[in-house]
Amino acid sequence: MFPIPPAAIFAASHVVALAALPAQESIRVTPNRFYDVQDGYVVVWHDEEVTPEKCLDTFPAFPNDPDFPYIGKFIANLTLAQLKTLDCGSKRQDNYRPDTATGPGNTSTPWLAGLDLSAFPGPGLDQKVAQAAKYIRADVLSPAAVSDFSPVNDPKALGFIPFTTKAMVDEAHGLGVEVKPWTVNRLNVVEQLLEWKVDGIISDYPNAVRRVIKQKGLPAAPKYPKQRVLSCLTEHLAKQQNKS
Repeated sequence: MFPIPPAAIFAASHVVALAALPAQESIRVTPNRFYDVQDGYVVVWHDEEVTPEKCLDTFPAFPNDPDFPYIGKFIANLTLAQLKTLDCGSKRQDNYRPDTATGPGNTSTPWLAGLDLSAFPGPGLDQKVAQAAKYIRADVLSPAAVSDFSPVNDPKALGFIPFTTKAMVDEAHGLGVEVKPWTVNRLNVVEQLLEWKVDGIISDYPNAVRRVIKQKGLPAAPKYPKQRVLSCLTEHLAKQQNKS
């Protein structure tokens, strides 16, 4: 885990070096606004807005820009030119708590793409989820590893409730759909999922997951040479600097 803003190019370079691919990214779209700026670009960022915890203002995109400063503004309300002035790579997330668990009252609303899971075949929710993934022609199913209703996160503890189950994995594989659960930070959950033959694991600790995979003699993607990755990063940053 690196205390770096998740969308920063430095974080992306670490992902490549660790062969922790594919990496989860979030997509935001900037609207077509200001003058002759060609906008409507897709940008990679996790949050809806520019947060002061992750970014710093530098200078306005043009003189007397009424939107400046951009910190606190919604991504969708800024242009690409404005976003490019932000420094979103210098600050470190030193107060990040990687082991924070989701508890009652801190849950998210599931988005089911308008599907009614009860309409799909299967004796349980796990098979129905796999069937729904096949119905929308998904190549990969990426469910939560642990249920939001599980009072504990340890699969060996009393009361543990998984969301990704062996039945779900088997059903998905039978339909030609890969299964890559998230976000798996407990190694005993990793081991359980590997026994069920998942196709990938999304984790905040890819190095630790990789060690478990290799210890079990399972194939793992080769790491990219770190110096080569950093060399490419340096070259890219130099080109960006020359453009500005």
